[in-house]
Amino acid sequence: MKVRPILLSSVALLLMPFAARAALSLGPLFNDHAVLQRDKPLPVWGRATPGEKVTVSFRGQTVDATTEADGRWIVYFAAFPASAEPADLAVVTPSEQTVAHDVLVGEVWLASGQSNMEWPVSYLSPEEQKLAAVDLPLVRQLKIARTVAPAPADTVRTEGWQPATAKSVGNFSAVGYFFVREIYQKLGIPVGLINSSWGGTEIEAWMSDLSRQNTSVAAAVDARWKKAVSEWPPERIARYPNDLAAWNKAEEHAKATRKKNTLP
Repeated sequence: MKVRPILLSSVALLLMPFAARAALSLGPLFNDHAVLQRDKPLPVWGRATPGEKVTVSFRGQTVDATTEADGRWIVYFAAFPASAEPADLAVVTPSEQTVAHDVLVGEVWLASGQSNMEWPVSYLSPEEQKLAAVDLPLVRQLKIARTVAPAPADTVRTEGWQPATAKSVGNFSAVGYFFVREIYQKLGIPVGLINSSWGGTEIEAWMSDLSRQNTSVAAAVDARWKKAVSEWPPERIARYPNDLAAWNKAEEHAKATRKKNTLP
């Protein structure tokens, strides 16, 4: 289990043909209710039509960029101090505009790990849930959706930034929530929690190829991965959603009739 500070940095977004027109978009970390890192140069990125001028404005600063041939763009703001005053992060091109509302500046922390980090507040005991069931609108979580990829992904899916309220806090990582809440109570500034955790995952799934290859167990890990891939050919993967639906239906019938589910 690890909790460490993170300075938001650029990510590669999906490649696209040079001549294609792309919808203007912000990176997945920059949406409504976001918390951005204070006191450090702030990168903001996204994508748009190749060769297009992009103008980004936030808290009195305005910066420009021109999209690359693959549609990617990135700008850098000078460091902002912490602020609980909500502001708009606006992006404009000659043909489009998009805005992220209620954006704050403060501390941003990454919570990553297995089940002990993923374990949500809603799974705590009733007494512990009562401790968490308070409205703290300046404490916010961005939960990264579970996604399997055979190589580093170009982007990520998220559930969007959620302010901590008595109704929403049940979806927060319990360890992450109590950690960032303590930071908020001590500093009195907005605190964002990026929750990227998945119970039961192995450490190599979180490592880069270079890092893994520099370990003494690289060969064994690669062999195990190749074996797993061979056991899940494309046709089995394509069939899995229907197989799972059939198994769930059989499981419900088995519980209702108090019989054993005979599906494998």
